[in-house]
Amino acid sequence: SVFKVVTSIAAIEEGQLTRDTWYECLGQYRDSPPYFKCWIGEQHGSHGRMDLDQALAQSCNVFFFHVGENLGVDLLASWATRLGLGHPTGIDLPFEQSGDVPTADWLQTRRAGKWHPNDTLNLAIGQGTLTVTPIQVAVLMSCVANGGQVVVPHVNAGTSPFSSTVSLHADTLARVRHGLHEVVHAPLG
Repeated sequence: SVFKVVTSIAAIEEGQLTRDTWYECLGQYRDSPPYFKCWIGEQHGSHGRMDLDQALAQSCNVFFFHVGENLGVDLLASWATRLGLGHPTGIDLPFEQSGDVPTADWLQTRRAGKWHPNDTLNLAIGQGTLTVTPIQVAVLMSCVANGGQVVVPHVNAGTSPFSSTVSLHADTLARVRHGLHEVVHAPLG
């Protein structure tokens, strides 16, 4: 669920996810079809009350459904693109694919359909029509690790590695990094 990093960054930077923000995970997002379930619902029922650190550590879908719905597709897509997803990284190898970060306009062009709120929920957790490449994910995670520098990966040594900088508040980076730290250090479930 690496896209949850994008959702987190977008929500913090847009002022929609504070240190006091929490959501209740009851195992699913809606009480009527179509249900949007959390992965934990299959095994344990629910995560309960979650903040960002807990939601990242537990990969709680319900938390990120709430956050994504509040942000909307345009902000999610904008931040994903800024963080290196949906376009070639510039790696010095042939045939790099761009992937797709869907928007309402993109969906209408590609599938001749209207954007549905469920599409936003899927995007918030990195599912649905989103496609990214492994090298784009590496660029995204390196951007978080190195303070906002979007790296252009290279096979040939001696090539300048930075293409741009995403302006991220120090608090945003600290919060996302802490949540990611908890992914490997907090008990699951």
